[in-house]
This record gives sequence, structure tokens and C-alpha cells, in this order.
Amino acid sequence: MRRSPRSSPLPGPRSRSCWSAASASRRPCRNTTPTSIRKECVSVVEITHLDASPDTRVPKASVRAADGTAAAATLGLNFASSEQRGDTLVVRIRPDEWYLLGDGAPAMADGLDLSGFASTVDISHSRTAVRLTGDRAADTLAKLGSADFSDHMTPNGAALGNGIAGVTCDIVRDDQRGVRSYLLLLDGSFITYFLGALHDAASEF
Repeated sequence: MRRSPRSSPLPGPRSRSCWSAASASRRPCRNTTPTSIRKECVSVVEITHLDASPDTRVPKASVRAADGTAAAATLGLNFASSEQRGDTLVVRIRPDEWYLLGDGAPAMADGLDLSGFASTVDISHSRTAVRLTGDRAADTLAKLGSADFSDHMTPNGAALGNGIAGVTCDIVRDDQRGVRSYLLLLDGSFITYFLGALHDAASEF
């Protein structure tokens, strides 16, 4: 499916707490959770933990709905695709599951008709969000996962599940102002290890 360029209202790369790969490698990381890591002063790979504080936490909802229900018809989309709707990114991550991500997610979830086999769950605190942006973002993920992140297989708007550094992730390609970007959702308990693994993989570039 061809996707047109879009600008997502989900937070993009943040400038605060940016470290170069060289400087970060000299710092102890056992008790440190970096908010954002930038490779020198160039946007080659930038890693941002979007839920690093309550002020930056991305609202998230999971919707499970069977085919033929009103909720499934409202959300639509082909499996493994996403679409920006106002201030909410709608992702059909599994045949019967959608993610609603962004400031409008709670209102969109509350407004769904849940008749039949359908339900919504607030996953804002159980699933944490990391954004990986830059020209070498796909190469960084390829070092840690088994999916093909090329434009042909994973165009802007694509959604998939994959193990990244041994952590199960749901991944959405969500380019920012024409720059390649991936939104990764994972169990929040792995975040310190996961950010360290991403930084280690990105340091090559």
C-alpha cells in the first residue's frame, strides 16, 4: 500500500538529554536511563524514550474486536498497517487488535461501539514507547532483529511484531517530516536494558 508523507503528532526526537555515542560510551549506564541519544551532531540515529516521564507519556489503548463488529468497522485498516487520524495514530497490529496512540487515544477508545465481541484496555503504563529516527535507523534494528526493514518490505505506515535484542516489540514505521522513523512498543520492565542494546547497536554508525 502506497503511503503519502505525513507528520505524526506523536512526539518526535527530543533535543534534551541528547548524548553523542562517543560520550555516552564513557559513562556508567547501570542506573541510567537516557532519554535521547544522538550520534554526534548528525541525525544518523536518534533514540528517544517517549515515556521517560509522566509529562511525555504517550496515551495508548488496545482495542480487540472480532470481524463484523461495529468497532472493527469503525477502525478499519488492512492488517499490518497504520493511519494517522487527527492526533491519534491508529495501528492494526494483529487481525483482531488495534492500537490507538496519541493524545486523542482515550477519547477515540471511549467513543467506540463495543457491542458484540469487542473491548478496550488502557495500556499506557504497561507498554512503553521508544522512537528510533534517522538514516541508519533501519540498519540499527536489522542488527538486533530478524525482520526486513527495507522500504520494499516495511514502507512508511507498515506495522509488525518482531523480537529486537530479545525483547518482543510491536513496531510501526512512522516517518517524521520525511525522515525514516520507527515507533517501538514493548513491555516497560525491559526499558533500561532495551535502550542500552539500541545504543550499543547504533554506536557503530
